Amino acid sequence: MEEMALFYFMAQVIERILELVDVLAGFFIDEKEEKNKKQHKIKSVVMWVLACLIALAFALWLDLHIMARMDVQVAPFIDCLLTALVLGSGTKPVHDVLKLIRR
Repeated sequence: MEEMALFYFMAQVIERILELVDVLAGFFIDEKEEKNKKQHKIKSVVMWVLACLIALAFALWLDLHIMARMDVQVAPFIDCLLTALVLGSGTKPVHDVLKLIRR
Protein backbone atom coordinates (compact mmCIF):
# COMPACT_ATOMS: atom_id res chain seq x y z
CA MET A 1 0.00 0.00 0.00
CA GLU A 2 2.86 2.37 0.77
CA GLU A 3 4.13 1.84 -2.75
CA MET A 4 0.77 3.00 -4.13
CA ALA A 5 0.88 6.07 -1.91
CA LEU A 6 4.13 6.98 -3.66
CA PHE A 7 2.21 7.53 -6.92
CA TYR A 8 -0.18 9.94 -5.21
CA PHE A 9 2.67 11.66 -3.38
CA MET A 10 4.59 12.15 -6.63
CA ALA A 11 1.51 13.66 -8.30
CA GLN A 12 1.28 16.09 -5.36
CA VAL A 13 4.96 16.99 -5.69
CA ILE A 14 4.55 17.66 -9.41
CA GLU A 15 1.53 19.88 -8.78
CA ARG A 16 3.48 21.91 -6.22
CA ILE A 17 6.42 22.28 -8.63
CA LEU A 18 4.04 23.52 -11.33
CA GLU A 19 2.50 26.03 -8.94
CA LEU A 20 5.97 27.42 -8.31
CA VAL A 21 6.71 27.52 -12.06
CA ASP A 22 3.41 29.35 -12.62
CA VAL A 23 4.30 31.97 -10.03
CA LEU A 24 7.78 32.40 -11.50
CA ALA A 25 6.34 32.65 -15.02
CA GLY A 26 4.09 35.44 -13.75
CA PHE A 27 7.17 37.64 -13.42
CA PHE A 28 7.83 37.29 -17.15
CA ILE A 29 4.29 37.23 -18.56
CA ASP A 30 2.15 40.33 -18.48
CA GLU A 31 -1.29 39.68 -16.91
CA LYS A 32 -2.98 41.38 -19.86
CA GLU A 33 -1.36 38.89 -22.21
CA GLU A 34 -2.52 35.95 -20.12
CA LYS A 35 -6.16 37.02 -20.42
CA ASN A 36 -5.98 36.28 -24.13
CA LYS A 37 -7.71 32.88 -24.63
CA LYS A 38 -5.12 31.62 -27.09
CA GLN A 39 -2.27 32.49 -24.72
CA HIS A 40 -4.11 30.79 -21.86
CA LYS A 41 -4.55 27.60 -23.92
CA ILE A 42 -0.88 27.64 -24.91
CA LYS A 43 0.11 28.09 -21.27
CA SER A 44 -2.10 25.16 -20.24
CA VAL A 45 -0.54 22.86 -22.83
CA VAL A 46 2.99 23.95 -21.90
CA MET A 47 2.29 23.35 -18.21
CA TRP A 48 0.84 19.88 -18.93
CA VAL A 49 3.83 18.93 -21.09
CA LEU A 50 6.18 20.20 -18.37
CA ALA A 51 4.25 18.16 -15.77
CA CYS A 52 4.56 15.03 -17.92
CA LEU A 53 8.29 15.58 -18.43
CA ILE A 54 8.83 16.02 -14.70
CA ALA A 55 6.71 12.92 -14.09
CA LEU A 56 8.74 10.96 -16.65
CA ALA A 57 11.95 11.95 -14.88
CA PHE A 58 10.49 10.79 -11.55
CA ALA A 59 9.12 7.57 -13.09
CA LEU A 60 12.51 6.69 -14.57
CA TRP A 61 14.47 7.74 -11.48
CA LEU A 62 12.18 5.96 -8.99
CA ASP A 63 11.41 3.02 -11.30
CA LEU A 64 7.65 3.62 -11.13
CA HIS A 65 5.53 1.32 -13.30
CA ILE A 66 1.82 1.83 -12.85
CA MET A 67 0.84 -0.65 -15.56
CA ALA A 68 2.83 -3.40 -13.85
CA ARG A 69 0.86 -2.69 -10.65
CA MET A 70 -2.32 -3.41 -12.65
CA ASP A 71 -0.81 -6.66 -14.03
CA VAL A 72 -0.75 -5.26 -17.57
CA GLN A 73 2.29 -6.45 -19.48
CA VAL A 74 3.96 -3.70 -21.53
CA ALA A 75 7.58 -2.78 -22.19
CA PRO A 76 9.14 -1.08 -19.13
CA PHE A 77 9.80 2.19 -20.97
CA ILE A 78 6.21 2.30 -22.26
CA ASP A 79 5.08 1.67 -18.69
CA CYS A 80 7.17 4.65 -17.55
CA LEU A 81 5.64 6.81 -20.30
CA LEU A 82 2.11 5.83 -19.31
CA THR A 83 2.98 6.38 -15.66
CA ALA A 84 4.28 9.83 -16.54
CA LEU A 85 1.05 10.67 -18.38
CA VAL A 86 -1.02 9.67 -15.36
CA LEU A 87 1.23 11.45 -12.84
CA GLY A 88 1.52 14.54 -15.04
CA SER A 89 -2.26 14.80 -15.33
CA GLY A 90 -2.64 15.48 -11.62
CA THR A 91 -3.84 13.92 -8.42
CA LYS A 92 -7.41 13.17 -9.58
CA PRO A 93 -6.36 10.76 -12.37
CA VAL A 94 -3.81 9.17 -10.03
CA HIS A 95 -6.52 8.67 -7.42
CA ASP A 96 -8.82 7.09 -10.03
CA VAL A 97 -6.08 4.71 -11.21
CA LEU A 98 -5.22 3.75 -7.64
CA LYS A 99 -8.90 2.90 -7.04
CA LEU A 100 -8.76 0.66 -10.12
CA ILE A 101 -5.63 -1.07 -8.86
CA ARG A 102 -7.20 -1.82 -5.47
CA ARG A 103 -10.10 -3.71 -7.08
